[in-house]
Amino acid sequence: MPRVSSRIVLAFVGLIAGIGLLVALPRLRSSRWADTQRSTRLQIPTKTQEEIAEEQAIEHAATIDESEYAQGLGIRYIKRVPTSKVALEAAFRQRSADAALMLSESEPLLRARFSPTSTYAQGKNDGSPRMLASRRPVLSIGLEMRDSDIAAIPWISRSTIVNYIRAHYVSLQANILKDAVSGDWFIHHRPIAAVAKFSGVPLTQAFVSPITETVGDIRGLGTYLHSDKKQASPNAIEQTAVWLFRSLRIDSNVPTVHYDYAFVRMEGVDPNALSIQVILTTNNRSEWHFLADVESAKPPSRSSDTQTLGTIHFIEYASDGLHPKKSATRSVRIKAHHSIMLSEIIDHLTSQSLVGDWGEHLPEILDYVAATPSNPKNLP
Repeated sequence: MPRVSSRIVLAFVGLIAGIGLLVALPRLRSSRWADTQRSTRLQIPTKTQEEIAEEQAIEHAATIDESEYAQGLGIRYIKRVPTSKVALEAAFRQRSADAALMLSESEPLLRARFSPTSTYAQGKNDGSPRMLASRRPVLSIGLEMRDSDIAAIPWISRSTIVNYIRAHYVSLQANILKDAVSGDWFIHHRPIAAVAKFSGVPLTQAFVSPITETVGDIRGLGTYLHSDKKQASPNAIEQTAVWLFRSLRIDSNVPTVHYDYAFVRMEGVDPNALSIQVILTTNNRSEWHFLADVESAKPPSRSSDTQTLGTIHFIEYASDGLHPKKSATRSVRIKAHHSIMLSEIIDHLTSQSLVGDWGEHLPEILDYVAATPSNPKNLP
């Protein structure tokens, strides 16, 4: 009997403990969920009122698009360029569909002759056979890395990554459309991008991350017509494609967002013999660089020959931890004919009684930058 009673007591105690566990389990789960929520709130910083207000302003500005869309050409025409942080971010979001068009592998790197439109032409001409297209390289971009940043790359993939960077560059090209009947020409606002080797057969190469992500942050803002701001016409013999660059720049070891421009200015009557100028900004548009002899520039044979050379650092890797996904720029070297500060440009506009936002005076600015005497020391 004593053994039987002890078993009964143990069973009774076990039953009470089980009931207690069932009652306490929901509370335990609730407590853990609350702890997790508190931990998550601590890990995700809350936005300040200023940041919330700025985001709302950007979202509102992004709903307003003042560009004019040319039916039959697929080109957006603009009358001014944004200059404020809110306006730039809004414009960048508006042009998500106008990110640089990346050429697929094994296409001809150079295609200066006009031919029937294809996938890269982006000239929506409703099937009309009249529109021809060509593309002109206007900016070469090379990449390099510091030895200390190379050492931080996982050793398994290090040599592959470094060798790829040293052997390839990005070619940004302008898309020129021509009416086969009238001979009128138009520059499309969307840039074309290709990866090429420094040596070998001039064929496009495959894109890899993070170059894909970087090129995706280059967007065509619009085409500016200098002589006729209302519509594309034979009188518009001077046109400028405006490209917007969004990049991460490492300032004091902290990546910050920079917005810069490339102005691809073309002039002429004969689309086969256009005069091409490129004006590029750096350091959040505070530095302006005039690139000379763009139409006659030869393909670079090494990274030091590229018109733009960026020193990059990988800040994010893919889930495998071996392949870089995102990079930030430490510095940029521009091979310019001459360079000038934005402050000097604004002083010039003031001296000409051109007041207001400088983004409304694009022709005057481009004329001034192109005519500025050569500066023997390029800006860093």
